[in-house]
Amino acid sequence: MAYKSKFWVGSVVSMATVLLGCAGCFFLQTHKPHKTVHLDYSLEKALEYENVAPIAIIGSGPSGLSASLYIARAGMKAFVFGGADPLGQLTKTTYIENWPGVPKILGSNVMHTLQEQAESFGACMINDIVTEIKADTWPFVIKTEEGRQFRALAIILCMGASPKTLGVPGEQEYWGSGVTTCAICDAPFFKNKDVVVVGGGDSAAEEVFQLAPYVKSVTMLVRKDHLRAAPAIKKRVEAIPNAKIEYNVQIKQIYGTKRIKSKSVRLMEFSWL
Repeated sequence: MAYKSKFWVGSVVSMATVLLGCAGCFFLQTHKPHKTVHLDYSLEKALEYENVAPIAIIGSGPSGLSASLYIARAGMKAFVFGGADPLGQLTKTTYIENWPGVPKILGSNVMHTLQEQAESFGACMINDIVTEIKADTWPFVIKTEEGRQFRALAIILCMGASPKTLGVPGEQEYWGSGVTTCAICDAPFFKNKDVVVVGGGDSAAEEVFQLAPYVKSVTMLVRKDHLRAAPAIKKRVEAIPNAKIEYNVQIKQIYGTKRIKSKSVRLMEFSWL
């Protein structure tokens, strides 16, 4: 039997909303909807399509796999699309030491274990990139980079975030081996080392605050002749005994040797403008 309803497209922004969304709803609303779409629903018609699942999850990081785990345990099929960064950013980190109950574990091990756990309950992993979602029809249509097409009665968006990178030679080569975008994750690995933070905004300053208690020295390398961070933040940085700021600096290259362990800090080649 067909009936009319409304569907709100919302994104999963935290583990709490993932668990709440998996408690029995076919849609999530994490904020005020931007658009209301009126659709004719017919479960009988939906079941006639191929490659259709109750729920599709776009993104396979911690939130996406957690959602798939609860959905699969509830006895519902879920498509989980890996995207351009399968299993998320944790696979690019070294050791995680702030995971409750686990003293030390590789980020990649956490994600592979979570994937295996979700798959053991029936989650369907799809290693493809979603290029289009058609929300003006139901079941919703999902198209991928490889030209495949899937349908789902509901969609959960778990795309996560991407770090802002420099795009200089050596950055990817030494990623996770001295180059990081998460001071709160990796600061203990740089204990008693000289490190640099590239950037001049509030986020860069926060990284300095996280690193300072662990490292021998931390230097902010700022491209411009001033900080974009708030004046109060600048004063806090300048008050740290082992922190300093260098202005008019442009990063040209990151280099080192492959024999240097992941705890070692790579030197950065830079030039004053």
